[in-house]
Amino acid sequence: MVKVLISTASEIAKTTDLQSVSNKLNIHFLNDDDYLFPDKMFISTIGRLMLQRLFIEANIDAAVLQTLHRGPYGKWQLSAPVDFNVSHADDKIVAVFSDEGVVGVDIEKVRDFAWQEYKESFSLAEWTTIYTAVSPEEIFFDLWTKKESILKAYGYGLQVPLAQVSIENTFGQVESSSMTGYFHEVKIPGYKCHVCTQQQTHLQSDVFVL
Repeated sequence: MVKVLISTASEIAKTTDLQSVSNKLNIHFLNDDDYLFPDKMFISTIGRLMLQRLFIEANIDAAVLQTLHRGPYGKWQLSAPVDFNVSHADDKIVAVFSDEGVVGVDIEKVRDFAWQEYKESFSLAEWTTIYTAVSPEEIFFDLWTKKESILKAYGYGLQVPLAQVSIENTFGQVESSSMTGYFHEVKIPGYKCHVCTQQQTHLQSDVFVL
């Protein structure tokens, strides 16, 4: 099973606050928050609640949660054959859980910005596709979220240059490695979001509400 939860922080904020959301977090994982500002802490806490719900739905035992630890490059992991990941952009949050191998997710808001400064992150063919597109930002973030999602799946984040990730439609591979994955687009208006799974599979998706 690979399941995705999607939430909108601004919608949740209409009916609750950071303290109330924190009180709903009844498992101890991910408690070393890197965020100092309340709005970021709110989004981070919602992400944890989303993972909590995914763990409950997957019947993850409390003893397994005790094994939670960070991998060599900072990705949270469990000492069990399951994987999970969270990403957020603006006020959209996406969490994913898998018992079918590693999994990663990345979301970006499609926006105007100086995308021309990131040429080194793409192959010549990819850059040509971006540069000649009618909406280059759409193509840029489509490719970017694919590249990030596979690196997050294997726990590398941006430790590996994005240019080393080759993409062929819905299949990706980190060059000179055995790290491969399959991309699944999560359609969210105004955003680009991709989940990368280790195997070809189907995603289950749902909207997260408190």
